[in-house]
Amino acid sequence: MKTMPKEKMITFMITIVARISFLTAMIDIGDIMLVLV
Repeated sequence: MKTMPKEKMITFMITIVARISFLTAMIDIGDIMLVLV
């Protein structure tokens, strides 16, 4: 099993965090839209 370089790992973590925060933002926007409608 090959270990990932540190730079790759950091980029991977940032991508995951960005995706999770993006999904959370989308859910929040959906909730706001439901409240408005």
